[in-house]
Amino acid sequence: MGVAHPRDQRGKPWTISTDLVVTQTIDGHAVREAINVKHALFDTSSSRFRALCSVEAAYHHERGASWRLCISKGLNTHWARNLSWLYPTADDFYRRGVSESDVVAQDKFLHALSHFHYANTIRDLCRHLTSASRLEPGMAVRAYRSLLATRQIWTNLNIFDLMEARPLDVQRNRYLR
Repeated sequence: MGVAHPRDQRGKPWTISTDLVVTQTIDGHAVREAINVKHALFDTSSSRFRALCSVEAAYHHERGASWRLCISKGLNTHWARNLSWLYPTADDFYRRGVSESDVVAQDKFLHALSHFHYANTIRDLCRHLTSASRLEPGMAVRAYRSLLATRQIWTNLNIFDLMEARPLDVQRNRYLR
C-alpha cells in the first residue's frame, strides 16, 4: 500500500492501536469509523506521529472503515462521567436483558415523562413516581438509567447531573417506536 510500518528503536515493528472503533447501522448497513483520540496538549505535528496515523488510517480504510483523529481535552467532562454512569447498565442489559419489574418501571417512567410536566427535574419525577406508583425505592431511577443506556430515550449527556435534566428535555427515541 506504499506505507511503511513504523519501527521502534531496536528496529522491530511498532504496535499501533486504535482508541475507538464505532459501528452503527445507517439505512440497514453497518458503518464503521475508527477514531484515534489524542489530548489537546499532545503534539500531533511530529513526523513520527503522522507516520503512525497513516498506517492506522490505511489499515482501517483497507477494512472498509473511515478513520479520523479526534483532539480532546480529556475524559474529565460531564459527558464522559455520565457515559460512565450509563455504561454498566447498558452492559448488564445486553448480557441479561430486563426483568418483568424493570419493564413495569420503565413503562411507568415513560408514562410519567409524558404526563407530569410540572416536575422540574428527573429527580423530582422519580420521587413522584416512586410515591404515586408504589415502585420499590430506586426503581424509577433504574428505569431512567436503563432507558437512557439502551437509547430508548435521549437527553443532553453534557450536563453536570443526569438526574437534574428537565423532563421536557428528555425525548423518546423516534426510531424505536
